[in-house]
Amino acid sequence: MLRLVSFLGERLLFTFTTTDVTIGSGKTAAYLIPVLSRLMGKAKKLAAKRPNPVGYNPQTDRVRAEPLVLIVCPTRELAVQIFDEACRLCYRSMLRPCVAYGGGPSRLQREELEKGCDILIATPGRLMDYMDKPSLLSLNRVKYTIIDEADEMLSADWEEDMKKIMMGGGM
Repeated sequence: MLRLVSFLGERLLFTFTTTDVTIGSGKTAAYLIPVLSRLMGKAKKLAAKRPNPVGYNPQTDRVRAEPLVLIVCPTRELAVQIFDEACRLCYRSMLRPCVAYGGGPSRLQREELEKGCDILIATPGRLMDYMDKPSLLSLNRVKYTIIDEADEMLSADWEEDMKKIMMGGGM
């Protein structure tokens, strides 16, 4: 069941309960499509500085990732699944999704963020690591925050991490 929890200016916070929704039912599209729809026409104006992908030189061209959309989820498998869906929905648009999760190649994820990022899908642990590196990631431009499987993410185990994430790192 989709439940709108909060509306705060341009920031939306969605939650899904996992007990009554089957796999492949379109949960990801249910929150990605409305958010992407709101951003598509404004992508060029809203997007942060991004290097030219042709002739990209990581030594001189890297930028700080300043996503417009932040999607937080509990597992790397879910992060990869959401990232794949975001890539499909953003194909041939100006919006660039990136993924960050623990247990994966941190260097490769960091290099992708350094090319610019409009939609960041992340697990809390890796997101917290990157939030501690202000030259790599800033959440100041986030317009929409989505917490997937929020029933799990807002449990006591994740409470401190989620507070820090929702405050943009300033705790």
